[in-house]
Amino acid sequence: MLKHDYKDHLSSFFYAPIEPREWIDPRVLLVNEEIEKALHIHALTGPLATGKEFYSGTEPIAMAYAGHQFGYYTMLGDGRAFLLGEIEKDGVLYDIHCKGGGRTKFSRGGDGQATLGAMLREFIVSEAMHALGVPTTRTLAIATTGNTVYRETAQIGATLLRVAKSHIRVGTFEYAAYEGSREKVRELFEYTLKRHAPHLMGNEDRVLCFFEYVVMEQMKLMVHWMTLGFIHGVMNTDNMAMSGETIDYGPCAFMEAYHPDTVFSSIDHGGRYAYQKQPQIALWNLTRFAQTLLTMDTPEAHDFERILLRGKSFYDTLYWETMGKKLGLSQMGEDERELIRSFLDHLQENEMDYTNAFVSIMDEDFAGFDEDWVKQLKEKQSEESKSLMAEVNPRIIPRNHLVEKAIADGEKGEFEFLLRFVEALKSPYSTNVPREFTHPMEKEKYHRYKTYCGT
Repeated sequence: MLKHDYKDHLSSFFYAPIEPREWIDPRVLLVNEEIEKALHIHALTGPLATGKEFYSGTEPIAMAYAGHQFGYYTMLGDGRAFLLGEIEKDGVLYDIHCKGGGRTKFSRGGDGQATLGAMLREFIVSEAMHALGVPTTRTLAIATTGNTVYRETAQIGATLLRVAKSHIRVGTFEYAAYEGSREKVRELFEYTLKRHAPHLMGNEDRVLCFFEYVVMEQMKLMVHWMTLGFIHGVMNTDNMAMSGETIDYGPCAFMEAYHPDTVFSSIDHGGRYAYQKQPQIALWNLTRFAQTLLTMDTPEAHDFERILLRGKSFYDTLYWETMGKKLGLSQMGEDERELIRSFLDHLQENEMDYTNAFVSIMDEDFAGFDEDWVKQLKEKQSEESKSLMAEVNPRIIPRNHLVEKAIADGEKGEFEFLLRFVEALKSPYSTNVPREFTHPMEKEKYHRYKTYCGT
């Protein structure tokens, strides 16, 4: 049975009720049996995924939030999604959230629907991220609705059931602060603290302690993204979750040919969310979070600033340590950092594939690398280098042309390639990855490649 913890413990200011939708021909297309089994949710999946009839006892709500989108504040909310409730597993609550379920109070003129292609992308990439060890929301199920959804072209309508530790965002706190009151911020803070960091509840400085907890979780997430070459594409404050999970896989992609200014998103015209800018944008978003907490008249601004500086220092240390491991370096000093910088410069100058370059080093295939650099690297490596590299260098990522093929096949009702691809993505550090999934996109196509929100 689903719980309704968010709805039961927060005032109606934070959500709006919705009515069940009647789709033309709802059909469950795909079920993530791993999650279904882990959460003991078998009986709920079908009815929840199709949206035609809600499982008995659900009280779906559209969650209210705001956010800075490309630097500008705006009122948002679940315009094409809603929270069905929560499942409790081992003392942890997991949201069961439906995307593409139709119009809500917050739809702002949109149809509230989602396209099958966008939902398949989220399934593929989120499952890959989970296998890579990156905190992420996950896909429980995808269903088609029978509706035609009009975007640039007519597309297949679909819904996606998403599982997350919560959907509370920086933007939720911004909504409480700027559309509500300090009392609403306090109400949301107390709920979020109890849900995500109950170990801090008895702390006198719990506002600062929780802020530091969120900052450090986000910095860990940024290290994952950066060292794996992942580009989120839309790092608005409504897409930064208190849980520290990667959320909202819209125009996301993995970088192939290395370049720090890589942008894939069709809507990021100025490169605000380019690959190399992600850590600083995360800190910018967290500064917005700090501003909401300041409305409670608790700590001073300089206390938050100090934590943000610690977060940046933590990120820098963890980033270099992880990059060092990717090259088999167990120690990290300025010489090692310079070795890594030279490696990245070489990748950029020669448009080398980011993921495969690390695999080549791991496999001692130094073709294309400067002999002096290779000599310096070997002098810095140790007996544990092989194991260090094997832990952090995936041999497979959801490469863009393969994701596009899987989506195109799925839209035609063909899932053989998609399922094989996802199965391979579940073992990214295996030495037995099928070679068909490791080849980069052709450079000519790669340089023109764009991703779209698509929902």
